[in-house]
Amino acid sequence: MQKKLIALAIAGLSSVAFAQSNVTVYGIADADFNSAKADGGTQNAAATLTGINQDRRTRVNSNSSYIGFKGSEALGNGMSAVFQIENGVNLDNSAGGAWNNRDTYVGMAGGFGTVVMGNLSTAYRSALASFELAPGATGPSAAMMNTMGKAITTVRNNANLASGAAASVDGQTVTATRVANAIAYITPNFNGIQGVLAYTAGIAGAEAKTATPLPAAGVSQNNRAWTGSLSYNNGPLKATYAYQQIKDVGAIFGTNPLTNAALGAASDTSSKVTSQLVGVGYTFGGATTVNFVWDQNKAQAGAYTGAAAAGQVDQTKVTAWALGIKHVMGAHEIVGEYVKTNNGKVSSRLNDVSGDHGAKNLALRYGYNFSKRTQAYAYFSAITNDAMGSYDYTTGAVGITGAGSDPRAFGAGLRHSF
Repeated sequence: MQKKLIALAIAGLSSVAFAQSNVTVYGIADADFNSAKADGGTQNAAATLTGINQDRRTRVNSNSSYIGFKGSEALGNGMSAVFQIENGVNLDNSAGGAWNNRDTYVGMAGGFGTVVMGNLSTAYRSALASFELAPGATGPSAAMMNTMGKAITTVRNNANLASGAAASVDGQTVTATRVANAIAYITPNFNGIQGVLAYTAGIAGAEAKTATPLPAAGVSQNNRAWTGSLSYNNGPLKATYAYQQIKDVGAIFGTNPLTNAALGAASDTSSKVTSQLVGVGYTFGGATTVNFVWDQNKAQAGAYTGAAAAGQVDQTKVTAWALGIKHVMGAHEIVGEYVKTNNGKVSSRLNDVSGDHGAKNLALRYGYNFSKRTQAYAYFSAITNDAMGSYDYTTGAVGITGAGSDPRAFGAGLRHSF
């Protein structure tokens, strides 16, 4: 009898809690076993050795697996409180990270649209991911997410740019990402047309502004970022334009941008990275989807301190385009994507140099859907870097050893959503 009373009491408490908020537990468990290598890299430090290879190895990749909790509470007059807490999960080991390291927010929704605050995907990242045809926009087969949405923010051994020396290697910052300390507004959907506008003051805890000019080797915190998108998604056609501008990138992404490693103490106090994207997709007969995406990432330096101005980098610019095709035949799903980035123009204070910083990425993927929630898959992906390119996989990186290294990966896995 006592056990029954306890059970009834717990049931009563639960019914009160869930009457206020409908909570959904959801997530993805996705892992693959793959083989990866990278050949042909050039040693960055001395530029005396070429053909540095990253030997083939096998491993298990946890492809952005995660668990999340989301819910809402009706407040009346068409308004609701909404929340979401998401955390990445490593299926292949026990290493963990911050609990809410994926999209996590609280906000209000109503006829006016939705306003949320927290750790958010930028509108630019969401736009790029919406055209990625690999499920979850992750893993070596996600060619668009691996090769697009990146800016050149570090130029090593900049004095050798004019001669195109082998040691001139770009360092990249992923701009299609999530940002902390953010607030976003999402408009209502008007017959398939929807807009997003978001602002961030940088990483949480770094909102305080630093003095300018910044001392040598410092990292500026006078940071802010704006991002927005306008999209149309109705029937077989979708189209999106996205824009993003980040000032003082170091405080947003944790690295001081457009620094010159060869000069040592160079610092940039007012840098900015501007990103924009245009994408269009069409689904023919409900079975074949074709997506085309163009994006550009331009990093621009401000005032340097701590080193002479001669030879320092003013601007880098990378443009890329991608074509993706997906065909579904019953339980079978075939995806192919090709991405090409340009040479990556690097403008220094002495001259303009268009180095071979680009890359090409081909990815092929086959999936078999056992159900709506479970898919087995196999893939092959190849990145071919130009002489000074340094592209690698964002998820499941090979770990290239220098400029011009060419990552290759193939594998098979299982993806389950819940």
